[in-house]
Amino acid sequence: MTAWSGLVKAVAPTYLKDVQDNTYRDRYIMGMLKKRGRIKHNCTGRTMEWKVRYKEHEPESYSDMSTLDFQRHDQWKALTMDWVGYYVTDAMSELEIETLGGDTEIVNRYKEIMPNLTSSLSNDFAGELFIDGGASGNENRIDGIETFLGDDGNTVVGDRFANPSDTYGGQSTALGNAGGTWSSDGTAPNATLGNDFPNGSGPAHYDWNSPKLLNWSSNAWGTSSVDFDDNATRVIRQAIRWCQRTGGSDGALDMFLLADNLFFEYQNALETKQRIIVPHKESEDLGFSGVLNQEGVALYTDFDVPTNVGYGLNLNQMHLKTLTSQLFTPKGPDFDIKQLAYLFACGFWGNVSYNPKFFCKIKNYAAS
Repeated sequence: MTAWSGLVKAVAPTYLKDVQDNTYRDRYIMGMLKKRGRIKHNCTGRTMEWKVRYKEHEPESYSDMSTLDFQRHDQWKALTMDWVGYYVTDAMSELEIETLGGDTEIVNRYKEIMPNLTSSLSNDFAGELFIDGGASGNENRIDGIETFLGDDGNTVVGDRFANPSDTYGGQSTALGNAGGTWSSDGTAPNATLGNDFPNGSGPAHYDWNSPKLLNWSSNAWGTSSVDFDDNATRVIRQAIRWCQRTGGSDGALDMFLLADNLFFEYQNALETKQRIIVPHKESEDLGFSGVLNQEGVALYTDFDVPTNVGYGLNLNQMHLKTLTSQLFTPKGPDFDIKQLAYLFACGFWGNVSYNPKFFCKIKNYAAS
């Protein structure tokens, strides 16, 4: 038994490394995060904290020989998250080991345990990147993208934009939460907000922590329709534009992950309009076929995206961070004398950070 235990412990880390690589390749978002270098291992600290520059220096007018006003400016806000853990477990009793008899049979049993543990963890893990970590019951789960995508609930059918209203990393996502005003020269994309945002102009601190929320079920997209297959290309084009114009060169979206029903309707919309379906080269290079391309942004579906929802992601503005040297870490097998069994575990310690300003969500906010 001692020889067997030592063999399993020696093999486990190598096996987990191979499974980790498979996880990156099998899940689109994980593969893209790895390719862009957005997975960081061996992080430290009691909490996960990062700083965001929320405010710019404001220029002052100057005339010859006048006196300049010198002051210190605090331009940073801190966002903080807790580290969270996920574990899957299994066990082999002493009776089971003795019944199998012989090292060869026992190692074969191990080969069944570790794949089952790691596949269970990896199959569910990518989906955690989408959850609302602030929702009741999710306190010990990852702070996924939905954590900062809450709205004020007042969107009507004439609104193309839904008003952000949430808290993320201890900071509000509401527009104007750090002060500032926005222009009001045109038709307001959101009646409750009542200004031009995300069109128009204003200071950087007005929307420093606010995502873009687009109502694809609005009747104001110029198609006289509230259906996604009619509005799809316009909604996604507007999302790409709004993210880039308010985020500058750093604001360009990399991908849209759509619910399966929306991806199907998007494909139908292209077919109806007799548009040429252009593949996304970077995604093909990773082995993902069927990824579409709109104006340089990848469009794909994901099993974990809720029905009627799509997420616009800027990979350079998110980080998957772990406290360990690899994504998943094996524990054991260790003999528990109380249970007379060898115990196995495989787990993750970490969290994910986003810069909400550079992300967007599309949804039928005005659905009846």
